[in-house]
Amino acid sequence: MALKMQPTFKSLEQLGWTERAAGYDEYTARITNPGIAPLLAAAKRRVSVCSMLAAARGLSPPRPQLSEPR
Repeated sequence: MALKMQPTFKSLEQLGWTERAAGYDEYTARITNPGIAPLLAAAKRRVSVCSMLAAARGLSPPRPQLSEPR
């Protein structure tokens, strides 16, 4: 008799997010996207898209190169 493998938390979470990705983009991103540029402007920092994506994934974004004061 073969044992049936139970799904892992990771696989269930991935399936859940995959099923809801279109809805997230349709509703939530439409609300949050317009606020990104003003927030970055208010912080007076330029952040690359890669840095924002890294931060969103919980990774440490690369440190910005600071120019010498003039």
